[in-house]
Amino acid sequence: MRFVEVVVNGPKSWSLAAALHPDIAAAYDAAQDRAAEQIIAWLAQHATTRVGPRGGQVQVPVETLEAVTVRHYTSRAGDPHRHLHLQINARVFAAGNGGACTPSVSATISPQ
Repeated sequence: MRFVEVVVNGPKSWSLAAALHPDIAAAYDAAQDRAAEQIIAWLAQHATTRVGPRGGQVQVPVETLEAVTVRHYTSRAGDPHRHLHLQINARVFAAGNGGACTPSVSATISPQ
């Protein structure tokens, strides 16, 4: 796994309103940005990974994680659908080394 992805979006009607009104578009984009920042902040505080040799691994807090957002304004079909793809690098730094994000991290941020 190279990255964990979270899509930040809202109801279709919000995208339609944003397509018609620039002030709504700006507010909606800002709200999505804030949501992505909050997700990243939560992960930075709660994410863990395993370090150590096979059979002797221990769970430790993540020290550094990397994330990027990619904004789209339309769906694949071309209709208005503003959304962000928040991609969190599965390679993280912990205990002074690079490691892989454990599956439990991605499960924690999945919708329940």
